Amino acid sequence: MNFNLTGYELALIAGGFGIIRALLGNWVGHRFTESRDRRKEFNDAATEFRREFTEMVKTIRESHPGTRRFETTCFFQLFTSTYNTQYNALLHFKAHLNKKDQEKIEKAWEDHCWGDYIDEKESHGPFLHYHYESEVEMRDGEPHTIKTLEEAFNETKQLATENVERLLSFAKPK
Repeated sequence: MNFNLTGYELALIAGGFGIIRALLGNWVGHRFTESRDRRKEFNDAATEFRREFTEMVKTIRESHPGTRRFETTCFFQLFTSTYNTQYNALLHFKAHLNKKDQEKIEKAWEDHCWGDYIDEKESHGPFLHYHYESEVEMRDGEPHTIKTLEEAFNETKQLATENVERLLSFAKPK
């Protein structure tokens, strides 16, 4: 096949390829910029989300069972006092997640707030599953301790730590 192209035709072909390359380059650059901006928005939202939980995480980690009930950290009160600000942070952050992760973080939030009481959500407030106390049963007419206050406290502290860490696992910077 023999192509006899004039200089004018060669210039048109080269110009056409140049325009296509420029358009393609602009599109690729735009996609990279858009991706970078979304990543920055996600990281900013993730930082704000983590910030709302920072003081609570510190309190949970430093908590220990006291010798009396009033000396012991009350997780129920801790979580109830921070509920509104943390829920608002969750709503803001959730908008930066894909649909699958939105569903997962909603489930993690429900586990944190209601735990095993999720089916009774309408009949009581959140965080009842963070209540702890010693457990005693009667055997042969004598009280026997099944679970001490310290054991119950440590189980609840572990549950609180796991639930909050699961929520914060969605907010790792990208």
